[in-house]
Amino acid sequence: MGHRHGRGVSSAEITGTDISPIQPAWVPPNCQFHIEDAQLEWTYRPDSFDFVHIRALYGTFSDWGELYRQAFRSLQPGGWIENMEINIHLYSDIPEVKDDPDHIYKR
Repeated sequence: MGHRHGRGVSSAEITGTDISPIQPAWVPPNCQFHIEDAQLEWTYRPDSFDFVHIRALYGTFSDWGELYRQAFRSLQPGGWIENMEINIHLYSDIPEVKDDPDHIYKR
């Protein structure tokens, strides 16, 4: 996502992080990527970012409160956090699944 935004908004400075080395081979000059574990203490100083985007981390964090504390701490005044996650709840029209709150697919 970051490298696409970097191409579209050349005046922005994009910093992306991931725990895996999956970054594209080429990125615009205004983009940089770091291999980091967001569950550890963040190395960014307070007020570093005006936008923090968090995506597809469901099931990753044992302490979401700490993730948000660090994200908010790294925001500049007036900055935004965006968190996009999938909905993992099972929906079914099959009565034995739909009507049984203890069905194996709902555990």
